[in-house]
Amino acid sequence: MKRKPDHRYDETGKVFFGVLIYLFVFVYGMRDIYRRSTIETISYIICMGSGWCLIPCANFLQYRSYYKWIDCLDEWNPLYVRGYFRKQAGKSCVWADLKGLFCCQKAILICWILFLLYEIVFRNYLTSFYSEYIFYGFEIVLGPFFLIWLGCRGYYIWRYCADFRYTQNSKGIWQPFSNMARIPGCGCYRPFDCWYHVSEEKIQNRIKASSDKEGYQLLYSFETKDNKESGDIYLRLQNKELQFVFYVRMKEYSLENIKKLNNIFSEFWMENIEEKYNTESASINILFQIDEPDRELNRRLFGVFSVAQKKGRNRLVSVLTYSGKPVLRILDSYGIWRGKKKYREMRKDFLKLMGLREQDNHRSYWGDEEDYKILP
Repeated sequence: MKRKPDHRYDETGKVFFGVLIYLFVFVYGMRDIYRRSTIETISYIICMGSGWCLIPCANFLQYRSYYKWIDCLDEWNPLYVRGYFRKQAGKSCVWADLKGLFCCQKAILICWILFLLYEIVFRNYLTSFYSEYIFYGFEIVLGPFFLIWLGCRGYYIWRYCADFRYTQNSKGIWQPFSNMARIPGCGCYRPFDCWYHVSEEKIQNRIKASSDKEGYQLLYSFETKDNKESGDIYLRLQNKELQFVFYVRMKEYSLENIKKLNNIFSEFWMENIEEKYNTESASINILFQIDEPDRELNRRLFGVFSVAQKKGRNRLVSVLTYSGKPVLRILDSYGIWRGKKKYREMRKDFLKLMGLREQDNHRSYWGDEEDYKILP
């Protein structure tokens, strides 16, 4: 079952009502806060924090457009691929879809129900001495569950972000086409786009000639059985780093095609790289040449426009489309701290391959005489 990322925002009324109830209970409990010790006060705040886990939709991790797709039930979401969602996910706006958060929710709800039963049924039959210790015991039990809930929430967000920096398959091979782009962090570098007036037929020749000039070697060419996708993989070893150029020609950007490209890269890696080179550090320049921009391309790349970098595994993603005017776009690098210097180096190298400079950003490029040479 698939759900839109903004599913929970359809339940705004329930969320508002739940928050009001929660605030009322919290303020009511704080009325005698001056009688409590510091430890008792902290225990109470943690205890009441557990009530936040039961507010409708509080267990969804996407905040507006940030962590986009983290709540989606499809294979674009790395948490879904890892099996972190429960079987009945997507059927409720109250219960969490992620297993860890859901288990904490159930435990906290059971504790609250037992405490309410005690308050309603048994409290009048016990002395104030026992009542006080039962209440403190309730706070002590709820506190760890709330802290575990916070820990699970933090882990899921970290895991989601980490998979957008680096993803590998069951054999430990890098999957550079998975989880390519996400909402940018602060300090993002300015994107690059220009009108690239070089015909589709001449792009392959231009890349081959430029790659040879820059010291790259063509190691692998492929074409899928249905003849819809084809491409070339170039390699250059520089400063003990494997530098790839992956040029892909495809009709549409889709999840199925992404899986194909990852499988092709895995085969190439095992046959040509794994036993022959030191793979500690590698970077890849990816150029998608797509006939027409479709919905998935706009949502997954153009609508996000930022690629997260990982030390030793850097990516630069570019898209060349031929719908109307030919447009070349280079996706931004994520954030201000991680991989910014490396991103600028890779961007400079890619622009050389395409015969461009930074001054061509937001301008038209008509090619040069090399585009009209016919290579043997």
